[in-house]
Amino acid sequence: MSAQRALLVLLIAVGCAALGAVPAVAQGPEIKIKVTPSCEKGDSQFEIVNVGEAWPKMAKILLLRTDTQAVVAERTMRMRPDQRIVYRAKDLPDGLEIGLRIEPEWYKRTFAYDAVVTCAESPAPEAAQPPGAAQSPAPK
Repeated sequence: MSAQRALLVLLIAVGCAALGAVPAVAQGPEIKIKVTPSCEKGDSQFEIVNVGEAWPKMAKILLLRTDTQAVVAERTMRMRPDQRIVYRAKDLPDGLEIGLRIEPEWYKRTFAYDAVVTCAESPAPEAAQPPGAAQSPAPK
C-alpha cells in the first residue's frame, strides 16, 4: 500500500471515530405531560397524562425522595398521545416528600421534578359517643 493511500485510510478512520464521538441531537419531540399529585390512603400518587406527541423511545419514570434523591420506584415505558397512567408509591414513612421525574432516552432534560407531594396517613377517628350519652364533667 502506498504512503498516500495509507494516509487516506488513516484520515477516514480518524474522521469516522471523531464523528462517533459527537453527541447526538434529540431524536424526537420534547415530552409534554400534565402531572397531578395526590395522596390516596396515605400513599403518594401521581396521575400522568401525555398531552404531547407519542414518545419515540422509552423514558424512565422515577419516584425520588426529595431530601436524598434516592429512588423509591422506577418504571420504563413509552406513552401515546392522551395516554393516562397513575403511578403510586406505597408504604412510605409519613411526611416524606416524594418527587416525580421523567427521563426520556431521546434527549437530556435538566434535573427538575415534574411534581412533588407529601402525604401522611390520616389520624384515626376519635371514638364516637353513642347517641344520648352524657359527657362526664371535667375534674376540678
